[in-house]
Amino acid sequence: MPPPDLRPEEIVDWTDARLDEAFRLAETLPLDGFVNAGEHRIDVEHHEIYNDANWKGFLPKGLPIRDLSARLSTGYAKRFWKRKGQFLGETLYLNGGILVKHTLEEVTIDRPTNDLAQGRYVLLRYTDLVFEHIFYDVMKAVSPDLILYRGYSGRFPHGRRGWTAPLMRRFSFAQMGTADHAMLFAGGSIPTEEDLLGAWQLDAIATSNQLTGLARLQFDRTAESHLKSVCDTSATGQDLLLPHFVTEHFQGEAFPTLQNEIRKIDGDYLLGRWTTDISGPYAKLLIAGSPGLFHLEKLKGAPRRFTMYYVLRRTP
Repeated sequence: MPPPDLRPEEIVDWTDARLDEAFRLAETLPLDGFVNAGEHRIDVEHHEIYNDANWKGFLPKGLPIRDLSARLSTGYAKRFWKRKGQFLGETLYLNGGILVKHTLEEVTIDRPTNDLAQGRYVLLRYTDLVFEHIFYDVMKAVSPDLILYRGYSGRFPHGRRGWTAPLMRRFSFAQMGTADHAMLFAGGSIPTEEDLLGAWQLDAIATSNQLTGLARLQFDRTAESHLKSVCDTSATGQDLLLPHFVTEHFQGEAFPTLQNEIRKIDGDYLLGRWTTDISGPYAKLLIAGSPGLFHLEKLKGAPRRFTMYYVLRRTP
């Protein structure tokens, strides 16, 4: 079972093998604890978020991205509830744009079966016809805020395990989603030039609803005492092809613009919300639901615009 003081940013970096070892050693809490109540609160002092709207899903590190895992890598969550004595659920892909339905039940394995040891588990069945009897999950709630599950293909209990992964409803700022960003942004303050001075890691909440590293920003003063920023996209270690207008937005003497879209959370975190017009092929990809750094604003009767939700984390 994972140590009780394990930080969320650590477990999201675990490999499949390490997660599966924790799964095998753990005992599950009762199924009633899986149900989401919707509470949402933020601990700014400890940079921690509790969001019980759903269970936020992560893939193990080092997993080859192909087939179903390619879709999951664009972001997913699971939500569970109880209705008329039955436990139900759904998996949400692409920020809720795609929903897959489930039932959940507690099962007891009396003797080793397939790769499951004797013991108690929670079985999640896929009930949509396209997935029924093709996929299932075997789950354990190892703490009130952490579920470990094995994803299988085939019929229970003789399916083939694909991977073991975590679901969390308590996590750090590094795993925030758009709803968490909105709550933090609303409580933030308008930054001064002094608040921005120094080096920052620029991350965006992509369609995956998790942070994606974009660049390193350095804010300094010019000889004329103007605030100037340098945007270095080579500093993230990721092979991202950013549209040129993104780099331009964060480059140069743009403090008045950035001040309007940024809110200060504390000395180490700033949050930004940049809404802009986008046209051409890149806009078509976003509208089609392709994973991207911008979210389409769906306001009835308003011109089509896109918003980037980003985070600035202070770095040495």
